[in-house]
Amino acid sequence: MTTPTFLDTWSRMPGPIELLEEGAAVDDITELVGRAPGATRAMTGQGRERLQRLTDRLRGLRRDEVVADGVPTWIDLIELHVPPAGSAQLKRSHSATRTITPKLSLFGFGFGSGVTVSFGESVTFDAHQAGKVLQVRLLVTATRYVDRGGGSVMRVDVSDPPAGVEHRIAVTSPESLESFDRTRWTLLRRADLSAAGEEGQYSWTYTAGRHAQWNVGLDLAGFGPLPLQASFQAEVEDSDEFETSFELPYGIDVIFYHRRGETPLAPRCGTTPAEMAELAFLVCPGREVRPYCLRVETWAGSLAPRTVGKPTMPGQIAYQLARFWL
Repeated sequence: MTTPTFLDTWSRMPGPIELLEEGAAVDDITELVGRAPGATRAMTGQGRERLQRLTDRLRGLRRDEVVADGVPTWIDLIELHVPPAGSAQLKRSHSATRTITPKLSLFGFGFGSGVTVSFGESVTFDAHQAGKVLQVRLLVTATRYVDRGGGSVMRVDVSDPPAGVEHRIAVTSPESLESFDRTRWTLLRRADLSAAGEEGQYSWTYTAGRHAQWNVGLDLAGFGPLPLQASFQAEVEDSDEFETSFELPYGIDVIFYHRRGETPLAPRCGTTPAEMAELAFLVCPGREVRPYCLRVETWAGSLAPRTVGKPTMPGQIAYQLARFWL
């Protein structure tokens, strides 16, 4: 059964190896190789000469083995995590001044082919109590190539089925953060509401900026040995039209974060690890400090500012910002 989704018509994006096999011009291939996610990560700071050598190597590859041929596979595309007892919503705020429709591109691995899809005018993706993930069912093909020097490349293509792409919403398991690994994660914000009483809630909205990109892992049973770093890469241009809003109940202490080196449409969230809960530094309220902690505390039985001196104006919310340098 197909789940209604905010994604529109899908189309293929041929990869560099596919175009080489079809006899495309070398200059066109070189430009495409330079834009491929794998090349971008591997060649940061390198010049056109290095890019040309990589293109020449791809031209010298020959097919060795088809590991998997057009296997229908459910792929986790967009994850929407929720805080404990809270809720989250991803939506698109369409700008009337723009005529370009944002598109999501899913690039294949190892210079493989990918797919692209336009977003619909109305985008709403909700999660309550438990995180949700938007999955798409695509065809995945893995092919091993070898060169004369004994080297090999695993090309993984993704394409849309002839009958159309299926979508579904599934529950995603919460991730346990017993500690915060700074080599894996980037901290966006901490919201400490543990001392704010039982009634009320706190809202926060996240925007990825103009260019969102994140990795989509390959967990493909039956595909044989794939490189450990094998993953698709998803990108969204004009992603500043999307925002993720969170509603958090009082009485919890959570952090928002994402994988280091990525900028996803929606961040992750979880209970604040113990080693971070001890950190607290006062910062002037009103300043934009990121990443930082928002702390809401009580005084005399009601919400009130907590400052170095005497609390004032009972009944109002004050902010104690704790900054974490990662």
